Amino acid sequence: DGSYLYTLPSVVDDIAFAITLVIRGEDHVTNSGVQIALFEALGSSAPAFAHHNLLTRSDGEVLSKRDNPLSIRALAEAGYEAMAVASLAVLVGTSKPIAPHADIAALSEAVTLQDVSRGPAMFDPAELGRLNSALVHELSFEAVESELATFNAASPEFWQTIRGNLGFRADAKAWAERWRTDGAPTYSADARSHIADPAFFAAALSALPADVGGEGAFKAFSNDLKAATGAKGKGLFMPLRAALTGETYGPELGPWLALIGHDKAAQRLEAARAIATDAAA
Repeated sequence: DGSYLYTLPSVVDDIAFAITLVIRGEDHVTNSGVQIALFEALGSSAPAFAHHNLLTRSDGEVLSKRDNPLSIRALAEAGYEAMAVASLAVLVGTSKPIAPHADIAALSEAVTLQDVSRGPAMFDPAELGRLNSALVHELSFEAVESELATFNAASPEFWQTIRGNLGFRADAKAWAERWRTDGAPTYSADARSHIADPAFFAAALSALPADVGGEGAFKAFSNDLKAATGAKGKGLFMPLRAALTGETYGPELGPWLALIGHDKAAQRLEAARAIATDAAA
């Protein structure tokens, strides 16, 4: 249609803006050779060119702007932390360990062009998830307070209790519902499978201390329950976790028990005892 293509306008722009260094993917190596000739033909000195390796998907295909599931927009909408994406994008394919960095300044100090390998590097979403979790686990209450407030969970104690078990900030909402719920929480199918012995929950109700948030309260509670039932290890803690959270995973039970308080804990243990009784009937 008569419009200029990339190769010449790119050179003209670089001259106009006095660009001295160009860093781009190795797929531009052939362009660089042609463009150096154009710089010289236009009476200008060519900038220095550096070419980095390309990122690929797990199937070996090169990432591109058309790769929507892994586009910046799609990753942001999925809830990934910006620095999780940046940390992986910068460090993958280098000699440096892939670790989360809290800000761009720290990341820029961690790697140089000399650290970049020549071969392609795989952008693994599972690795991205690991980095994201690590960053979320370190977020301060102040960093998430406004988000927590949107679902009535702007509590430093709540955030401190659950943040170590989150993959994304948004996961906090489900734990806020488990925290706020009076009576029995919504039990997952896996949790229900651990609510089977009514005698266990009757003993738990008897052993539950009045001050569940006191120092050493949970340790004393679990020791008393162990003595009363003979349960230990997974057999002790999994039914408790299922009853108190509705899940078979989650935050440490001591802080969680202190967070929900005595009355909610008693309601949930009583609900679990009733479920177990019905199941045994």
